[in-house]
Amino acid sequence: RRRPGGQADLPENSLPWRVCACGPPLALPLAAVTRPVLLLVEDDPALLELLSQESRQRGYAVHCASALDTARRLIDRQSFDVAVVDLTLGAESGFDVIRPLRRQALDTEIVVISGTASLASAVASYDLDAFAFVPKPFDVDQLFATIVRAIEHRGVVLSDRRLLWV
Repeated sequence: RRRPGGQADLPENSLPWRVCACGPPLALPLAAVTRPVLLLVEDDPALLELLSQESRQRGYAVHCASALDTARRLIDRQSFDVAVVDLTLGAESGFDVIRPLRRQALDTEIVVISGTASLASAVASYDLDAFAFVPKPFDVDQLFATIVRAIEHRGVVLSDRRLLWV
């Protein structure tokens, strides 16, 4: 199937998008732009694998960490568009991932996920400038809708920052 002008149709969930003020987002071929880079920090191996596979299928570049030390090494070596961080990493805290990430990468959007969701942990997440707090269990499509909004927000923030320096 081809659109007028000879362009091939792309699946609706292909990433990333170019937003047009006059209508819905228009998909661009992945080769035309850089793929968004995600950091997934989750200690449950099954959930980490599920999120990793879903991320790749949706067109993201993905880096995974199941422990605090692995996440810190990744943060030191790589920049991320969005980090999805579980608050409970075994005996460790996801806040110990968020704090250095926030110090090193102010433009990385952070989506916090937690199976022990409480008002206090949600407030603490937002105090560290998290984009969103998603309690477990969650619908995978809703989590990825939140990730898309985080990427869009990041784009707006970076664009505004560039305008300030022009």
